[in-house]
Parts: sequence; structure tokens; C-alpha cells
Amino acid sequence: HLMFGAQTTDASVTSSTLNNTTDSYFTVPENTIMYFHANIVAVRVAGTGAGSRGDFASYVERGVVINKSGTVSVSREVEAVKSSGTVSGWATTVSTTGGQLLVNVQGATDVTVEWCSDMVLTQIKTGVSL
Repeated sequence: HLMFGAQTTDASVTSSTLNNTTDSYFTVPENTIMYFHANIVAVRVAGTGAGSRGDFASYVERGVVINKSGTVSVSREVEAVKSSGTVSGWATTVSTTGGQLLVNVQGATDVTVEWCSDMVLTQIKTGVSL
């Protein structure tokens, strides 16, 4: 299990961090394939943009990440589960960069949103180069 957290205050994409710790990300081991299933929830806590405190959204994102001899890629899908209030523009995307698995989130301009993701990984680490 991995826990990712972030806070957004605008519409830019933000990478969530492990345990909400600055610059802490999950590195995918070489010659490893993993299925991931992330439950993601977001709630508005402040801001002057459209909507109200307590607006929320939830998502399920799942897919496969693979590290083939140092080259990491991801195949994924996301499903918006439930939401309430003004959540236009809110989004989540799992991606990779520099061998790390990222949970990216996007809120809205002048809206403070707290994000939390609980990710479960199922892993096969091979003894051969993929």
C-alpha cells in the first residue's frame, strides 16, 4: 500500500507525494511489472473560486506500470466515481518520470483542494531483463 497526498490551489498539475512528504516519490524497480489500483478522494477546503467548502470528488485509477531494463511506462484508465458541488477541471492522472510512479492531480483556480490517494500494488520482479 502507498499513500499519496497533495494540496492544489490553482488549475496547474501537481504531483502528489508519498505520505504528503516533499519530494518523496515511489521508484519502480528495474525489470518489474506492477498492477496498481488507486482510490483517490479530493475535498475543497478554502478559496474564492466557484463552489463551496465541502465540494468533493472521488476517482478510481488503475493500470499497469512496467520497468523494462530502466525504461518505465504506464498503461492506465481512470473513472470518476462520485462528486458533489463544483468540481469542474478537477482531474487525476497516474504517470511516470525518471523511473518514478506519480499520482498527478489538478484542481481549479482560486480553489484549495486537499487530495489523498491510497494505492495498492501487485508486483512481479523478474530475475531476467525485460
